Amino acid sequence: MTWTYNSANVGSSSRSFVRFKLGDTSSGNPLLQDEEIDGILGDLGDQYFAAAYCARSVAASFMTRVDKSVGKLNIHSAQVAEAYEKLATRLEYEASMRVTPYAGAISVSDKEANVADSDTVLPQFTVGQFDLPGVGVSSSSEMDAA
Repeated sequence: MTWTYNSANVGSSSRSFVRFKLGDTSSGNPLLQDEEIDGILGDLGDQYFAAAYCARSVAASFMTRVDKSVGKLNIHSAQVAEAYEKLATRLEYEASMRVTPYAGAISVSDKEANVADSDTVLPQFTVGQFDLPGVGVSSSSEMDAA
């Protein structure tokens, strides 16, 4: 298992980005291994969602630890787990804000592309579906006259 981080690569390396977002930037106390982060990045594709997933994973590992007290020293793993859960929620929010919504068929070229695509699901209702063949009068033109 390996651990790498380069602060100069945060903008160009998804793994360094995830480590930066988690605060996992010290080799002395690694939270996750490179292979774990790479696996999550491969599964999810998006570095923000991967960072959120990794934050939940780190939180889960701290939830299994027992709080300890030795003299005046107190270690509260539950607080660390709660902090990583909050971080995961914030990262999921950041990821959702980066998603670009799509409203289909609002341009002529988009409508033409949808019509040409053989995989497009056909609509249940269409203009002129109740036209009377051979009569020369359509139900839609009758409605327009009314």
